[in-house]
Amino acid sequence: MNDLHNNQPSGESRSVKPRQTDPRMPNALPSLCSLAAIPCGCGASRVGKIRPFFAPFALGVFAFKSRIKNPTPSHRVAVSRSDFVKGPVKLSRPVFQQSVEKGCIKIAPWSWPDCGNCIPPLPGLPLQRMRNVPRFLFGLVCLALPLAVAGGPSSAHTTDTNSLSWRVKQNQVDAEIQEWNLPKLLKKIASATGWKVYVEPGTTQEVSAKFKNLTQDEALRRLLGKLNYFRDETNGVSRLFVFQTASKAATQMVQAEKKDYRIPNELLLKLKRSPTNTIDQLAKKLGATIIGRDDKIGFYRLQFAGGNTADAAQQSLASNPSVAAVDSNYEVDPPTPFQMTQAGPAPAGPLFNLNPPDVNGTIVGLIDTSVNPPDQFQKYMLTPVSVVGTPDAPTDQPSHGTAMLETMLGSMAADPSMVQPVIIYSGDQSTTTYDLMNGIIQAINLGDNPISISSGGTGNSSVLGDLIQEAQQKGIQFVAAAGNTPGTEDTYPAAYPGVLAVTASDPNGQLASYADDGNFVKAIEPGTAPVVYDGQEWIVQGTSPATATMAGAIALTENQDHITAQQAAALQAQSHPPPKP
Repeated sequence: MNDLHNNQPSGESRSVKPRQTDPRMPNALPSLCSLAAIPCGCGASRVGKIRPFFAPFALGVFAFKSRIKNPTPSHRVAVSRSDFVKGPVKLSRPVFQQSVEKGCIKIAPWSWPDCGNCIPPLPGLPLQRMRNVPRFLFGLVCLALPLAVAGGPSSAHTTDTNSLSWRVKQNQVDAEIQEWNLPKLLKKIASATGWKVYVEPGTTQEVSAKFKNLTQDEALRRLLGKLNYFRDETNGVSRLFVFQTASKAATQMVQAEKKDYRIPNELLLKLKRSPTNTIDQLAKKLGATIIGRDDKIGFYRLQFAGGNTADAAQQSLASNPSVAAVDSNYEVDPPTPFQMTQAGPAPAGPLFNLNPPDVNGTIVGLIDTSVNPPDQFQKYMLTPVSVVGTPDAPTDQPSHGTAMLETMLGSMAADPSMVQPVIIYSGDQSTTTYDLMNGIIQAINLGDNPISISSGGTGNSSVLGDLIQEAQQKGIQFVAAAGNTPGTEDTYPAAYPGVLAVTASDPNGQLASYADDGNFVKAIEPGTAPVVYDGQEWIVQGTSPATATMAGAIALTENQDHITAQQAAALQAQSHPPPKP
């Protein structure tokens, strides 16, 4: 018969009086969770929940540290079913205390305070045969077990699942964040929204939140907690001020987190003429899938199982005698205007006083989104060509491509040329370097010159640079937007040599507050343009309309002065130089 509780057929149990606790020990000690400095759900530390594998760890500690002695040779520990109903069970010298009233097991050498929700209840403690197992071996196993569990594949709790999805256009935000500091959060917000973010110096906060489909203001309230914030959109510039005392104290600007535009598991490949290896042979050897190909010029898009495989393949291809060029594929942001606002009913009659003669030979390439212009502009547009299938055009406002086409025509109203839209975006989604290059090739083959590109990113693709250089050698002039992020960071393709990079001016002729002004910028044009859609007038702002204005001006000069596109671009750059630093 057991010295403590023993399972009886009748369900009853008997107990003996516990031995007196060591008088040298205090009557009340901190909980085990508190001494171990591990957050749990108890009163000792209301931070989080103790990890389940701490139970064997604690058993190991006390197997080494506690002087466990058998009151009798037949000593063993067991817990009866009735104990799970009645509550705590104390040993003769309490080493373990097991409670199910709050669903936890307590491990303590003395009477420890309540520690609920620490460790899941166990059906019994595995000490029945402790007399047959060396104590040090038992402790060693218990100490090793949590380490193995923590490092094993099942420890999903260590996986970083932090994410912040900020959809400005839809006014929706999703977040799953654990213990982000304030600078990290604000950098993420600045990067996702394009806002200028300012914070009061010395302001700190740890952020944890999980939600879906909240509005931007609701999300800011959840994320910033007790901190104050203020949003301002003066002069078309969106600003966010985060502060503790007053908004004017938020003077420290937060630098947006730099976006990595590289697609880690993709490569772009250009084969030499008459290669010794075909693309199919190379792809099979490297374990790649060909997801885009143009056999006429030997240009391909390869996809790999992972980023490491793609990196290894790039190194291998760089020294292959059949390969002319290889580089990563990059994401290209959609060419969203900095601002598009509805101004009211369109003025009577056509927006522009267009009375063109027969169409001239110049064709302006517009590499952009889908187009849906009003009827009065259709006659100046060639049939659009898409490299991304059949795109969806918005129905409630002019698409970006439509706004750029109308702006371009307005710039050359006195002597308009035809505009050839080349669509490289499907809806509002971003595109890639491969699709941009495919669009450029299509525009060149259709005879477009100059070619206007309002999109871009910081991804510097050597393959795209080679294509632009080759096209320039054949007389093609590219005009590209500098970007709507203030600063001096290079934006591609605008920053490639020979490309006419255009930034935007405000209504006073000064550099717009939202515009990039890096060393690569070569010209400035007005960043505001009116467009018409569905009987309404819209105002678009950004370096995109500035670029379309420049492309139209080049075509106009080309027609009127009977010069090449590159000569016309040089004249326009001289007459519209960017502001000096």
